[in-house]
Amino acid sequence: MTVPRQIGTPPTRIGSSTRWAAVSTGREHTCATRTSGALWCWGNNAYGRLGDGTTTDRHEPMRVGSSTSWAWPSAGGYHTCATRTSGALWCWGANDSGRLGDGTTTDRWVPTRVGGSTSWAVPAASLYHTCATRRGGTLWCWGYNGQGQVGDGTMTHRESPQRIGNSTRWDAVSSSGQHSCATRRSGALWCWGDNSQGQLGDGTVVDRRSPVRAGAGTDWSGVSAGAFHTAALRE
Repeated sequence: MTVPRQIGTPPTRIGSSTRWAAVSTGREHTCATRTSGALWCWGNNAYGRLGDGTTTDRHEPMRVGSSTSWAWPSAGGYHTCATRTSGALWCWGANDSGRLGDGTTTDRWVPTRVGGSTSWAVPAASLYHTCATRRGGTLWCWGYNGQGQVGDGTMTHRESPQRIGNSTRWDAVSSSGQHSCATRRSGALWCWGDNSQGQLGDGTVVDRRSPVRAGAGTDWSGVSAGAFHTAALRE
């Protein structure tokens, strides 16, 4: 009998807490919230992506500030974003091309608020850009835009959130290295950005600077953008 080759190591429990709520893994770091609303991050801390005010790598969870109102974290390639229960959005880490959305290209070692809106729902931090939905169903993106991954119809890098189209029916969004995909409440699936490997699902390998519909289905329920491919669920 052939014994299956073991690759990697088995799952390892992180600490002893039984109060973890939501978790997001980035390129070389991880962030997670607890049911108390506290936020913790660990891993590679280049550019201050862990949000603890340093660039020191952390081999175990380190609490980010003292707030107990964190809701949804999203760890990207070199930066992190997270919403608070108030609907405010905060980002930190590398900020070249404006991926933090604070109107600058200055790296931030601690959470920095993105604009003044209190209607942010769920962020999606990627390698070089960020997207997020708002509670009213609008979709916003910002950061590096060399392949049109911001989705605003241009290839201009954006240092602050740009609204994508006029729809107020966006549901969930996922961003990866150079493309993004999102579902609408109708169940339709849309993607934009780099399409060199057909990752936008529109039957071509043509980059798209604004959302293009992936197929004609109206029963998409979730989507996850990878480095050069995309996966999604249907009802």
